[in-house]
Amino acid sequence: FRIRGAMLDELRQMDWMSRSRREKASRLEKVLLELENRLGRPPEDEEVAKELGLSVRDYHRLLEEVKGITFVDLEVLKRKLEDLQERGLADLFSETRGDPFERLGWRELAQVLAEAIKQLPEKERLVITLYYYENLTMKEIGQVLGYTESRISQLHSKALLRLRAKLKERFGEDFKDLLKEG
Repeated sequence: FRIRGAMLDELRQMDWMSRSRREKASRLEKVLLELENRLGRPPEDEEVAKELGLSVRDYHRLLEEVKGITFVDLEVLKRKLEDLQERGLADLFSETRGDPFERLGWRELAQVLAEAIKQLPEKERLVITLYYYENLTMKEIGQVLGYTESRISQLHSKALLRLRAKLKERFGEDFKDLLKEG
C-alpha cells in the first residue's frame, strides 16, 4: 500500500494540471453532455452556467481556467492525419505491419470524432476547423470571425470539452488507449 501510494504521489507531482482543475473540467464535461442529451441540442452558455450554479461571466472564467485541457495527444493525431492525407485511408489501414486492432481503433476514433465535430454548434465547429485544419491562430480566427481572441479561446475550450465528453461517452474513461503510439 505504501509503495502504491508513493507511486501515485509521484505521478500527481509530475502532472502539469492540478487535481482541482481536472475535477472542474470533468464536471464541466459531464454537465455539457447531460444538458445536450436532455435538450437534444448543444446547450447555450446561459443554460450551462445555470446548471453549474454560476453566472455566465463565472462560466466564461471557468472555460478560461480549463482551456489547457486537450482530449488527445495532438502531435500523435497530427502525424496520423498527415499520414492519412499523404497515403489515403485505404492504404493506411491495409498495411500488413502493425496491430490490426490498433488500426481499427483509429478508424473508429476518426469516425466518432468526425460525427462529434459535425454535431458541434456552428461557431465552435468553425473555430475547430480554422484552428486544426487551416492552422490559423486564435488571434487570426478572431479577426476572421469578428470576435476577440479571448472569445475564440472560450469557443475552442467549449468545443474540446464537448468532444472529450462525446469520446468518453462512446469509448469510456480509458478512450485514450486508442491514441497510444505503436
